[in-house]
Formats: sequence, C-alpha cells, structure tokens
Amino acid sequence: MKFATIIEDGDTVGTVGIQQNQLVRLSDLGPWASIRELIEGGDAAIENVKKALSKKKLRTISAAQAKWAPPIPDPSKMLFIALNNVVLDEILVHRPDFPVYFPKINSALAGSGAILELHTQYGLTHAEPELGVIIGKRGRYIAIENAMNHVFGYTVINDVTSATMRMEDVYLVRYPMPKADLAYAPVEEHLLYPGRYKNGDGFAPMGPYIVSKDEIDDPHNLYVKAWIDEDLIADDNTKNLHYSVSEVIHWISMHSTLEAGDIISMGTALHPDAQCDPLSRGDLNSRGEVVRVEIESIGTVETPIKRIRNADPKEYFAANKRFVKTLKTY
Repeated sequence: MKFATIIEDGDTVGTVGIQQNQLVRLSDLGPWASIRELIEGGDAAIENVKKALSKKKLRTISAAQAKWAPPIPDPSKMLFIALNNVVLDEILVHRPDFPVYFPKINSALAGSGAILELHTQYGLTHAEPELGVIIGKRGRYIAIENAMNHVFGYTVINDVTSATMRMEDVYLVRYPMPKADLAYAPVEEHLLYPGRYKNGDGFAPMGPYIVSKDEIDDPHNLYVKAWIDEDLIADDNTKNLHYSVSEVIHWISMHSTLEAGDIISMGTALHPDAQCDPLSRGDLNSRGEVVRVEIESIGTVETPIKRIRNADPKEYFAANKRFVKTLKTY
C-alpha cells in the first residue's frame, strides 16, 4: 500500500493511493484524519482500510491533479543520520563507532512540488537525496533483531543543506577539562550545531508517498538518484549505507523514545566518486530550476527553486559586534 497527504482548501488530507494513479481520502475509509493517526492505529487500522477499499464505490482524486503536502506534516520528531555512506570512508579522518544524528524541525518540511525559496545569505546550498524511514509503533530500547517490526514504511527525502551557513556557524572554543588526576587542562575545540543550515523553510522536501514496508523487498538495495534539471548529481544505492535501518533504529531508541509517525532519514546518497564529484557541485542557489530525488520502488520528490536576492542580514551583526575577543587562559 502507499499513502500520501494532499492539500484541499488549505487543509491537509490523508489519502491512500490505489490503481490508475488515483487517491482515496482516509476519512472516506474510516475515522482517520491523517496518515499519522492511521499509523498510530496499528495493524488493525491497516486491515480496516484494506476492507474498506474492497467496496466498489469510492470517491477518488486524481494524483496528477493533487497538491502534495509532506506525507506526515506533523511528526513528533525527524532525525537525520549524518555521513552514513561508505563512500565517505575515503575522506573521513575519524568516524564515531555509532550513528550520529541531528533533528530537523517541522517547518522545514515541504511536499513534492512546493517551491524552495533560497535567499542570498544561504550561499552555496545543495540537495542530499536520502531514504526516509517511517516508524510504525512506539519503542524504547529496541533490539536490533526487533527493529524492523517498528517500521511502517519508506519515503523519499531531500535533506537540503546550506554549506555556506554551516561554515559560518562554527565556534572555536577553549575551555578547561578535567584529566585523570582531576587537574584541569585547556582544550581547544570546534563546535557546530545543525541549526539554520539544515532547517530553513522548505529544507526537507518529502514524499509524495509513503510505501508500506511489505512492498519493499530490501530497503538496503534501492537505487537512489538526484538531478538538477537534467543533470544527474547523485547515483547511488542504499546498499552503501554504513549503518543499516535496524542499527539506526536500535541506536536512536537507546537515547530517545521513537513514536509512531516519526521520521528517520538514513543519510545521503552520493556519486560513486564523491571526492571528485561532490553534491556541493550542484549549488541550487546559482543554477537549475528544479531538483528531483528518486528512489527505486518508492517515488520521486520534485522541488522547484526560487532565488530571492536580498540584503544579507549578517551585515547588521557585523556592524554591532558582540564578540568577546579576549580568551581566558587556564
């Protein structure tokens, strides 16, 4: 089965995709207003949907005419796995022994076809095509061998990223840290938090469909591609994920409760020669009209680009510096 959320009269409406590129409203099939509510209903809710779909007369909507919203517009959380591709092992100086993840906020979500507005100050901004995993049931301390039981389905995600804002947002700090003998020694460290460079409005195009997990034979063998207009910028396969879906779910659940409808993005698909042909080559803020991300057996999310040329607000802060220039010594 596949599910999508569309926009009708300004409201989001959960739907089920059926044959001949048609959609059926969830509200015509049962008491569910959204896909998230349906997922929270568990296996029984899905069975009820299947029974309702077997009725002969159903009102349908043409998917070709639909205005797409993100499949789940209001997840309790979206977590994105960083640098989760074996291709990157060639360039990483150090990799932690576990998946590293960061959140994106709901206002970054966008449906397929929604315009991505890129402002001057965003600088170099690029696409990151990723497999999205939709959590099907609540869990904490989930064992690796049970992790797939917590998966509802899969979707397509574009983890839009501003490389310029990322470089601008780095702190260099020097502070005392205790050693084994409890004496303090100075430590110098670069700190970076995934704020604005990952969370601009529209920085998480998603969908248009969630495909239920029973329709995907192996989530670790799906081709992933991305284009700017007709220029292929990523050509990869999920078999190149460093950490598997089960490992990621297990690790996250050791720290945070996963809820039904939560979204996990599994990490960026790349060009096989990522060192010579990085995604940053495809700067959305300087070229192209549409970026597309496609995952085999799941679908394609399309994002038109609109560039807005305006004054850079950093000029205000440059003129009103609030920076402590004297570093304390220890």
